[in-house]
Amino acid sequence: FYLWDTDVLEWVNVNVTDNRYNANNQIISVTDSNFLDVFSINRTDYTYDVKGNNTLEVYTKWNFTLLKFENIKKVENTFDNNNRKTKTVWTFWDNNLKVWLNSIYFDYTYNSNGRELSRLDFTWDNTSSSFINTQKVFHTYDLKENLTSSVFSEWDDEEEIWINTYKKAFVFDISIPVDQLVWPFNGEGHKSKLTQEFE
Repeated sequence: FYLWDTDVLEWVNVNVTDNRYNANNQIISVTDSNFLDVFSINRTDYTYDVKGNNTLEVYTKWNFTLLKFENIKKVENTFDNNNRKTKTVWTFWDNNLKVWLNSIYFDYTYNSNGRELSRLDFTWDNTSSSFINTQKVFHTYDLKENLTSSVFSEWDDEEEIWINTYKKAFVFDISIPVDQLVWPFNGEGHKSKLTQEFE
C-alpha cells in the first residue's frame, strides 16, 4: 500500500501485507507491516480441520525489544458434522500472567435447511467465573429460505429475561423498483427511502 508524498513527489510505501497459503490454497498466515507513523508488524495464523473448517485464529504482534511475536488474541471455532459453525470463543493473552483469558463466546443454531436460526452472545464474568448472557439474534425465513427478519434482544440480569431491542425486516419482491422502497418511519416520525440496492 502506497501514499503519494507531496513533498518529494513520489509514492511512499506505508504498508506491506504478506499472505501464506497451504497446499489446499487456504490462507495460513497474514503478516501486516505498517510503516506509517509508528512501525508495527502484526500477524494472524490460521488452523483448519481435516474438512477445511477454520478452527483456530491466533493474532500476534512483533516485539521489537524481545525480537519475537507475542500473543494478542485467539479465536477458536467449533463445527458440527455438516461443517456449520456452532461455537466461537474469543480469548485474550495476559502478558503478565502468561495465560489466555476468556472474553466473548458465540453460540449458533440452524434450521433444518442449514440456515442460521439464532446466535447467542456471551461475555466472561470474572465474579462468577462463567460466561453470561448478553445478546440474542433470532432469524426467520420465507419458504424460499430468504431471510425475512432478524430480531435482536438483550439479556436483563435483574429480571433474567430477554428484552427485545430492535428488528430488521427484509423484503424480496423484484416487482418493486428500488427507488419506491420506503421505510415506515426514520425514528423522527417521517418516512425515509431505503438506499440499499437489491438484486
